[in-house]
Amino acid sequence: MSLFESFRVPAFRYAWSSISFNSLGNQLNSVALAWLALEFTGSPLGVGVILATRNVPRLLLAIPFGILSDRADRRMLLALANYAGAVSSLIVAIASGQEWFGYVALMFASATSGVIDVAQTNWSKAYVFDVVGQNRAVNGLAMEQLANKLFGMFGGFAGGLLLFHTGAGGIYLAMAVSYTLGGLLLNWIKVVGLSATVASPIPQQDEDMTPWRVVIRLLRNPVVLLLALIALSAEVLGYSNEVLWGPFAQEVLLRDERSMGNLIGLLNAGGIVALLLLGAAHRINPAKAVFLVAAGFAIGLMVFSTTRSMLAAGTVILFVGAAWAVLDSLLPTALQLNVANEHRGASVGLWNLSRGFVPLGHLEIGALAAAIGVAATQAINGFLLLVVVAAAGWTYVRVDRPGGQR
Repeated sequence: MSLFESFRVPAFRYAWSSISFNSLGNQLNSVALAWLALEFTGSPLGVGVILATRNVPRLLLAIPFGILSDRADRRMLLALANYAGAVSSLIVAIASGQEWFGYVALMFASATSGVIDVAQTNWSKAYVFDVVGQNRAVNGLAMEQLANKLFGMFGGFAGGLLLFHTGAGGIYLAMAVSYTLGGLLLNWIKVVGLSATVASPIPQQDEDMTPWRVVIRLLRNPVVLLLALIALSAEVLGYSNEVLWGPFAQEVLLRDERSMGNLIGLLNAGGIVALLLLGAAHRINPAKAVFLVAAGFAIGLMVFSTTRSMLAAGTVILFVGAAWAVLDSLLPTALQLNVANEHRGASVGLWNLSRGFVPLGHLEIGALAAAIGVAATQAINGFLLLVVVAAAGWTYVRVDRPGGQR
């Protein structure tokens, strides 16, 4: 399979372009929320609370949004999510110039963006599978994640500069433009997709199932259960380190917001290289690869905590970003490949649900960093993640796989 195999599908080109602009908007939002929270409070805990607020909606909406996408036009849903992001960003851009705009208002903006983000991430990963089909799933979702990282890298660099030169109003206005372009590009897609469910084959008895019963049904599959455990642990102990990029740049590296933007940009640059390699990979087993990549992610975070210069931190964060990006691509891919086609949206919702628990990590890592320091906190969380991954991997090699494989 060639690196750009999925781009042979015309609809995927438009979907990829739309996801790219959405990713740019999301990364600008992440930079804005993290730095503005630090400016308003001067504390890592304040950053943690803001980022936790953004992720709370996943706990309530990830599974319902996933089930909805199994029964509706995912292209239409994605377009609506983009337009909602554009409107909310424009409102914040206008409000940021008012005297009353402060930490509490930032919390409302964070929660609103969280609702939109859970919808977009849920529907985009299932929709890409729709468009490219099962045989191209690994490649297609690697390219989807590549869009996230490529435009996320640009968003990291640009976000720091926009904040420095224009403040909150400029960066949120840029977000509104990005989301609008993402929504408009989806209008060019006229086909359903190779794996999309046209008329839902979901049995009638599933219509009465609550979202949490759907979760229980999915978790009865031991492979899905272990993948969900890795996803949950990576979010709480690994991805929550985003709280510390600003404080690490400020307290350890003794730099300003431009260095925070550079770290985020390099994080995404490492992901870009890794995703290109993943997209060109042949005969990869996504489920098996998840455990190896998660272990590398944990080790990378531990090493990053020991750096004390921008050069060393930038070098290590390239590796961290590589593992981060590949893991974020493989998890929803592996989950969709291990469930029935009509439940793929719900399985992505399960992955998104794990992201809803990241506020626990944000609060934990923010409080711990305030108590014992940024570097020590990163080292501890990386070690705990490694322990969980090792235990889950040991269990995985002993459970039955589909088809009787071991």
